[in-house]
Amino acid sequence: MPFLTVPDVFNPDHCLTLRRRIEEMWKSGLISDKSLESDPGVTFTFNPLVAVDPVFASIIINPNLLGAAIQLLGRNIRLQHSQAMVKLPSPKDNRKWHVDGAWPNYYPSVAGRVPLLELNASIMLSENCAKPGGGSLNLVPGSHLLPPPTPDEFTRLGTSLEGAVEILQPPGSMTLFHNAIWHSGGNNRTLVPRINIFITFCHAWMQPVDFVPSDIPFLHTLNALNRRLIEGPHGSNQSRFYYDDGLPISG
Repeated sequence: MPFLTVPDVFNPDHCLTLRRRIEEMWKSGLISDKSLESDPGVTFTFNPLVAVDPVFASIIINPNLLGAAIQLLGRNIRLQHSQAMVKLPSPKDNRKWHVDGAWPNYYPSVAGRVPLLELNASIMLSENCAKPGGGSLNLVPGSHLLPPPTPDEFTRLGTSLEGAVEILQPPGSMTLFHNAIWHSGGNNRTLVPRINIFITFCHAWMQPVDFVPSDIPFLHTLNALNRRLIEGPHGSNQSRFYYDDGLPISG
């Protein structure tokens, strides 16, 4: 499954709640980027998003999202990464193509292909991404079957890649995609910011990007499944690369 867009994952009221909360974070300076003055089309980001508010922590147990993650990765999974993204309008072509995973030691290939180790989900909250030029996800179909370029190689390829497509997403939809597919945030040619949430699941034995402190008060109000996905099978603040936990997601 290189990529798949699923409509109506979140209802309009839920989208509005999430978008307003991210807008509050952005305007308060919690989401920031010092390069704004030099590049008006930068993407503001914040992570780990699930550590901010229970409204974000609840996203990862959405049946459509979690169900897809279990089907594609299996039951022994955890949250790897959670991020809010705000992309401002710009006339520039500021796409930055990449694959997901750590460099310089990227995931090993098996028979010439990079396996599905991370399942990414781009959840759209803005109406402008339902039409071209709204800043939605761009990707190159079939690129997950190719040897992944390094960051320097992507830079040499430029911003306009042959075969790239723009994934149009109405608010409330999500696009799931393979960690090895070549992708980038699209150019926002509208007059308003593009707001989305990025969630990544991985195998439980993998190193997470998000390290959510266990002393965040609201974590103790979440149900067991939610905490298991956020904290991992051995709790928060663990830095192991591999462990056989024997604690798959059940139910």
